[in-house]
Amino acid sequence: MKKLLFLFILTPFLCVSQAWENVNNFINLGGTFDEAVIYNIFGKRIISSTKTQIDISQLSNGIYFIRTRVNDRHVIREFVITEK
Repeated sequence: MKKLLFLFILTPFLCVSQAWENVNNFINLGGTFDEAVIYNIFGKRIISSTKTQIDISQLSNGIYFIRTRVNDRHVIREFVITEK
């Protein structure tokens, strides 16, 4: 079981319902969005998805950013995977 720590919203243009704690290898995103992309701390695109459930089972412990896009607006959130 992964434990995610949500840190802060960098660009609060949209209200996308996202609550993560003690997830089983998936992040469930609520709301409507065009695309969700997960980046590592170095800015490398790790996962890109248009689905509301994103498989994070292959991600190791560390800091990640998730960017959701609706039309031309973006929400970027930072999260930390602390244990597997």
